[in-house]
Amino acid sequence: DPLAPIYLSTTAPATSAYSFEDYAVSGANVRVHLLSDDGDSNIVQTFAYQLDSAGVYSSAFQHTVLPSRTYQLQITDLPNDPTASIIGYTTVP
Repeated sequence: DPLAPIYLSTTAPATSAYSFEDYAVSGANVRVHLLSDDGDSNIVQTFAYQLDSAGVYSSAFQHTVLPSRTYQLQITDLPNDPTASIIGYTTVP
């Protein structure tokens, strides 16, 4: 499978209904890194994502997701908090 789109939004207050469109985050710097498979977590390849529509980012590069590999999601330059960052990891079965 190719790299999937990333949907980025904030949360709604507990007393409000959530709608992705109302809380979508645009203008962030979104990247996915393929990490080395030797356990060192070195970045082997970086995939920049571009904004397609409000809160929806897609890879600017075609890449088939590799089995048994770890990917790191990195989001920086959030519009309301430019010093914050979001980092997550996933290992593909």
